[in-house]
Amino acid sequence: MAFATQFYKYPNFDLVLTAMIQNGARYSCLDRPQTCPLLRLSQSKTKDPIALIKIFYECKPHVSEEHLKQCLSTAVKNGSLPIICALLQLDHAAVSSTEIVAKLAENRVQWDLAELIRNGHAELGIFLAAAAGWEFVPKTVVFAIRQNFLSVAQNMIESRIVPPQTRLSVQDSNSIWDQLSLQNFEHVQTALTLGVAPTPQCFRQVVGNIETMYNARIIRLWNYEHLETNVDLDESSTFQKIDLFVGLDVPIDSLIISNAAGSGNLRVLEYVLRLWVVREDYRDVCIVRPLAVHHAFMQRNWDMVQTLIDAATVWHEQNSAGYTEGSPLFTKPTVANEENNGNEDDGDGEGSESDASNNEGGVDDEYWPNLPAPYPLHHDDSFFYENLPRLVSLGVYGEKIYDKVLAEMAYHSYRWSLEEVAFSCEKLQSMGAIVSSGCLQSASYDGDSWNEMTTRFPYFLDKFEFDPKRQPTVEDDGFFILDESASGIIYHDTTPVITMVLAKGIRPCVDALYSSFRSRSYDTELRDAIKSIFANAEPGSDAHSRFFENLVKVRLRGDFDQEETERLADLLKFMKGLGFSCSQELLDEVAVEREWPNLARMMLPFVFVTE
Repeated sequence: MAFATQFYKYPNFDLVLTAMIQNGARYSCLDRPQTCPLLRLSQSKTKDPIALIKIFYECKPHVSEEHLKQCLSTAVKNGSLPIICALLQLDHAAVSSTEIVAKLAENRVQWDLAELIRNGHAELGIFLAAAAGWEFVPKTVVFAIRQNFLSVAQNMIESRIVPPQTRLSVQDSNSIWDQLSLQNFEHVQTALTLGVAPTPQCFRQVVGNIETMYNARIIRLWNYEHLETNVDLDESSTFQKIDLFVGLDVPIDSLIISNAAGSGNLRVLEYVLRLWVVREDYRDVCIVRPLAVHHAFMQRNWDMVQTLIDAATVWHEQNSAGYTEGSPLFTKPTVANEENNGNEDDGDGEGSESDASNNEGGVDDEYWPNLPAPYPLHHDDSFFYENLPRLVSLGVYGEKIYDKVLAEMAYHSYRWSLEEVAFSCEKLQSMGAIVSSGCLQSASYDGDSWNEMTTRFPYFLDKFEFDPKRQPTVEDDGFFILDESASGIIYHDTTPVITMVLAKGIRPCVDALYSSFRSRSYDTELRDAIKSIFANAEPGSDAHSRFFENLVKVRLRGDFDQEETERLADLLKFMKGLGFSCSQELLDEVAVEREWPNLARMMLPFVFVTE
């Protein structure tokens, strides 16, 4: 009753509580529902809650584990070691930090050193962390560096370093750089002083003006959004950090150059290139790669593009025996010494020189497949139209890039007028671009959804050329649009696109048939567009004759459920009338080996009899 009425707030409640216990008062959390006295006392703002807790324990109460955990968690959060000791019935003056940590763990009480420091309870946090062996927690190390609790950061880092090493591993170091703002030179310098290793991953981030690794590790400019978000960097601080990393012998690799170009800062790029030229390994490999030039082009900074071209040209003139003026600069990874080709993995898990060599783009699209495709910023973008062929001739982009550029333009032009789209398309086609399957798909994007009948889709479809005698595949000839439209039909009506594509004479590939089949298994009705796709599958084609084989051996990972089977009944009946079939051997495989009874029953009417 004394706790229910909040009488415990009375100034002399300690005397009242003592008298109650002396007269036989008892307590158990198993009694009728009530607020546990220990919860009230441990959170009380009375002048001496510790004394009240000790008196309360004299009645030998039964306190539930959950209530004790709640009291301890609150005491830890409030940074009160005396109350923690009182709750655990330990002598505050004699208790060890190891004993406290063990008791908290026993009661499933968690604590966070960074949070304790942030809330002004650094003393308790350090007391607990020391007993826990300074467990290495990257976010706590970062917080300690930012808040200048350097002893905390140092203890955690030192506990993690394995002798004879004197710094953290690359992986542990990157976990620090991931969260530490690299714009602050003092923080970077402090981390290095405390034993965080200078990693290539971090160096790339510094020159790329990337705030934290959570934003990106390697810059890849796919669009022009950066033109609105480019952040001016503190050049003096950036140069200091670059000098710091170079002084610690962190290599300057192709991704350093690419990120510097991606930052849009010409002076930083020039500074890094000057440092590269004087390195001992300068002659080993040309680290100016197509990705860096692409970044400079997407930054719309021809001075930066020319700086990179000049740097690559000078390297070739000095180190490539077969190089002649006017030759492509980026036909393959540019290596002077095959025994030291710059392909060593730096161990940071974020891409090595080998990755950069094989994935940055160039004359052969199969060799460098992942270079982003640039595209005109607006329909009469003279900067783009005039300079793209120059970059193709240098080998920055392959000849097939024009097709990809056209597809990118088709996607990004959803706000352009049809006249503007036509102007740009004709410009690119004059350079050799053709309307690809991907271009058709891009033209169906209206800013919100794909597979829409946009104003530019009929224009591109009219320019699309294909061989009607060729077996349709999803990768080329425009069949990708049917596959995607069939998949999306249950979310929004893609019938107009499907109808127009089929009217063009484009036949569905097996991917489109499977997507249509799957869509019907989810849908509430058999749509005319789905029927049209199956009806346009040419008899004798792989899509028609091997549909069930592809369904069983490639597509499905399990049987259809009963509800899906019922939905597919009308489509299967329609397919039967179109001459779709399967072999007895395939049916046996489904029924016996795979044990898919629902699909087996669906396929049974399609079995053809061999004489």
